[in-house]
Amino acid sequence: MRLAIDIGNSYVKWAILQGNQVISLDVFEPTHLPVKIRNLDPLAGNTGIISTVKALHPSLIAALREKGQFLFLDSKTPIPIGNKYKSPETLGSDRIAVSVGGNAEFRNVDLLIVDCGTCLKLNFVNRLNEFVGGSISPGLKMRFKALNQYTDKLPLVSVRPDQRDFMLIGDNTENSIISGVVHGMVAEIDGIINRYKEIHPHVKVILTGGDAEFLAPRIKNPVFLKKNLVITGLAEILSFNNL
Repeated sequence: MRLAIDIGNSYVKWAILQGNQVISLDVFEPTHLPVKIRNLDPLAGNTGIISTVKALHPSLIAALREKGQFLFLDSKTPIPIGNKYKSPETLGSDRIAVSVGGNAEFRNVDLLIVDCGTCLKLNFVNRLNEFVGGSISPGLKMRFKALNQYTDKLPLVSVRPDQRDFMLIGDNTENSIISGVVHGMVAEIDGIINRYKEIHPHVKVILTGGDAEFLAPRIKNPVFLKKNLVITGLAEILSFNNL
């Protein structure tokens, strides 16, 4: 079995691959990871790659190594694009993977990948197929939580994934928070895309991550919506390392 495993802050994505194509994708909370690993058949010839933003307990790493040959993605892992980041040892494996995934979709172009997850991460890959850098700011849910946790009276607010219309002028506290968070995040994304276009007029933009489908209809700039781009990148890196 060929696997790509993306361990994020909120969820784990567990993909079974055929070649570089995803044939099955399971999304679950990190607490379920030990059970998934335990259920792997060590006789199935398992190979795989793991990207994690969390420090894995040594017992989980040992369990995975007992189940097959797994590559743990980090800054030293060979990847099919260049890396111009000035502190590669601090670069998250998810940012590496999503950049490789974006480059697999669009090669030899200036590319901005907007990853809308727990954090809002923008990653720029230039037309020479080199990761250059980007930016990190709080994601949608983190912004809602921050307003609640760092104030005495503001409530914890959320939005439905299928919710489409939000008033600009909030007529109560809850709607004011929703207006500030949603419209503020959309304005941030559009504003940064516009700044990139001033420097790289032909830049292509990919939107990915858990909140991408929610945010995409509100963004004025043209974007390509690509789900599970980290998994795409992990599959590319796995093949690049002949696993």
